[in-house]
Amino acid sequence: MTRHFRLTYYPWITQHVEPSTIHENVARFAGLVEQAFDGILAGATLEVLPPMEVPAQIEALQSQRDHIALMNPLGLAFARAASPSIEPLAVAQRIIDGTVGTTYFAQLYVRRAADVADIGQVKGTSIGYGVPYSTSNFVVPAHLLLRAGVHPLLSFKQIAFTGGHDKAALAVYRGEVTVGAGHDGVLADLARKPGYEDAQDVLQTLVRSDPIPSDPVAVNLPGREEQEAIRRALLAAAATPRGKESIAIFWGNAQGLAATEGDDYGGLLRAVEALRFTGADLLGSR
Repeated sequence: MTRHFRLTYYPWITQHVEPSTIHENVARFAGLVEQAFDGILAGATLEVLPPMEVPAQIEALQSQRDHIALMNPLGLAFARAASPSIEPLAVAQRIIDGTVGTTYFAQLYVRRAADVADIGQVKGTSIGYGVPYSTSNFVVPAHLLLRAGVHPLLSFKQIAFTGGHDKAALAVYRGEVTVGAGHDGVLADLARKPGYEDAQDVLQTLVRSDPIPSDPVAVNLPGREEQEAIRRALLAAAATPRGKESIAIFWGNAQGLAATEGDDYGGLLRAVEALRFTGADLLGSR
């Protein structure tokens, strides 16, 4: 019987590219992965499903064995906490400070005209996050604030969960909120949008986090041989010119994939614990 795998991704995998273009390039990459299946997976098929929000993606990964998931870091951390059999096989590579690696950063940023020069000065202002289960659009920036003595919820007169990195950046740019939370490339992403080319002049980074493990590709498979076959196929597809191009389009200028095996994502759960949140608090908001 021919094996049939399903591939899922979250809808805000990148936010400065049209959803149809994202899906087209995820599908193109999946086709290359399918072509690279060999050995025990020879002849297996790979179907790309419509974008799936992180809580639903975690549920699908837990319940469906033949499932390959392009995940966000916090999503993987919660998934592994619930089902240790879920394994990250590869990780998106990012350009950080001019170097390609497997980490990225979160940041808090403000308008230059806001006269906010220190993280302590944000108390009593307003803040824009993304979604509660976003790593760099909520949890890590919230932890940054907490460590600086600023409660990520109670210290602000207004809190907006805007729905994404791009929406939070727009809210700060327009002066709707004072502080924004997002990944390290969010200001450059906004500057690519027509009408916001001056975003990096209008906005500035207030503080940047420690490195965060980048977005993983995960599976829930009992057989080590199958895991390794899928890992080989993912890396082989990512190494082709078309594969690398597609990944850069659908995963926010990611520079291909690197192999990963360790549980580098556990620190994110420690940040959640320090914030006194639970998985139900964050993942229950759909």
